[in-house]
Amino acid sequence: MASHSAALMPPPLSSHPIFRYFDTFVAIADLGAFAATPRVRSWRAALMAQKSVQEAVGPDYSEVLYAFLVRHDAYLLKLGRPI
Repeated sequence: MASHSAALMPPPLSSHPIFRYFDTFVAIADLGAFAATPRVRSWRAALMAQKSVQEAVGPDYSEVLYAFLVRHDAYLLKLGRPI
């Protein structure tokens, strides 16, 4: 049986790809999505610090995501600023 702390460990970032979007989203409009979740912020920061996670997408990932948002007239763009 897994220990209590092991049971609280979330799965790897690859099973939660939405976390990668937030760097771009926050650059556009910081809506405080994780303001009340310090453990999630810590976990996300630790994952993003891993070399394998950093190298999982190309260096233009934010620009590609931003272009997608523009093409789809995303509401988020109306709340913030261009990046």
